[in-house]
Amino acid sequence: MDRLTSIERRLSESAYDVSRDVQLPGVGTAKIVASRTYFSWKGFVILSQHLVVCEMEEPTVADMQKLFQDGFHIGKKRNRVPLV
Repeated sequence: MDRLTSIERRLSESAYDVSRDVQLPGVGTAKIVASRTYFSWKGFVILSQHLVVCEMEEPTVADMQKLFQDGFHIGKKRNRVPLV
């Protein structure tokens, strides 16, 4: 079992919605994108968590900033919770 398959399996077991080979707006393709949204009774808030796994050779600070922006963009699209 390769490392990406292991990561995907563990995230799926932790209630994440996992996708493979997701096209990102600026960086290229994310090997794994995982998301989950849940309700916290402790603070009566809705929490949304997103994880983007991308392979890069010799990443720069600019690459990390772009990956963060792309991940945030994906997070806004996934698991949207309508306000009632």
